[in-house]
Amino acid sequence: MLVATTLRRLGQIDRVIDGCLDKPLPRRAGAVRELLRLGVCQLLFLGTPPHAAVDTTVELIAARGGEAGFKGLINAILRRVDRERAA
Repeated sequence: MLVATTLRRLGQIDRVIDGCLDKPLPRRAGAVRELLRLGVCQLLFLGTPPHAAVDTTVELIAARGGEAGFKGLINAILRRVDRERAA
């Protein structure tokens, strides 16, 4: 369900992510964008409780090792999406 919904809503999800970024993600952060897509999908379309969607996504990036430096960015973006989702 998560993957199917993410792919179905990919354009919307990418616009939300891009609207939260001051500058584009670096090329080496491809996995970061993929995980952000899953987290945003959970928040906006699947009704996952915000704490669960944020925590799961942050833990997944932490498990990737080299990209763990993006934990703060992922946390900030998903919390912002949660706060501003009514808009």
